[in-house]
Amino acid sequence: PTNATDATALGIYHDIRAMNASVAVPMGKMTFTAQVGSNTYKRTGVDDAKGNDYVLGLDYALSARTAMFVKTGTYAKLDTISGTSENKSVSTAVGLKTTF
Repeated sequence: PTNATDATALGIYHDIRAMNASVAVPMGKMTFTAQVGSNTYKRTGVDDAKGNDYVLGLDYALSARTAMFVKTGTYAKLDTISGTSENKSVSTAVGLKTTF
């Protein structure tokens, strides 16, 4: 998907693009997940930025409606042409989820 905004009154142009792909592989009570993404960001007056996202996860079914999960990854990573890092979130989550 693409999200482009043109603030012509301010002379600022933003072009933000993201492409993500993911896979889930069930193995008995466990489901392994992986996600990879590519991001680009262009704005008037600053260096263009590009980056990638990487996420790995595991769900373990405790019952038909309840599972424990763990996920870790790098999100919203953008590096400018000059090599400086604009954004980067490294996150790990552990939890319990249920469906109704």
